[in-house]
Order: sequence, then C-alpha cells, then structure tokens
Amino acid sequence: MAGGLGLMILVDQFPRSIYRDTADMFAGANIALEIVNQPHDWQSVLSPVHQLFIPGLILTYIEVCILHQKVFLYALS
Repeated sequence: MAGGLGLMILVDQFPRSIYRDTADMFAGANIALEIVNQPHDWQSVLSPVHQLFIPGLILTYIEVCILHQKVFLYALS
C-alpha cells in the first residue's frame, strides 16, 4: 500500500504544488478520486497516520461536500 500512497502524492499533491494558483493545480484530482473510490479495505491495510492521507486528505481536498462526509464515515468505521 506504500506504493498507493506514493501514487496519491504524485497525482494529487505534486500538481497542486508545481501549478499553484493556476487551474492546472487540480489536474490530478480526478485521477486521485478514481483511486480512492476503488474498493479497498483502508483500515486493515494502512496505519492510522496513512489513513489521514488516503482517503482522508484526498477526499477533503476535492471541493465536494458529499466527499467530505465520506471521510467521516471512514473514520467512524
């Protein structure tokens, strides 16, 4: 799963940093969302710290309120 974490950083965080304050900073958001929405058992595979990033950080960075609620459901399960 460490590879998944690296991939998420690459597709979501890297464009946000190098293209800051431009529309291109969101270029990887859809790819990151697709990865997060794949069926995974996050809680059994990732440490609590990694769970903050996948799916937590990815879902809260995407500016859709329903996805923010999904983060809380992950945390409560």
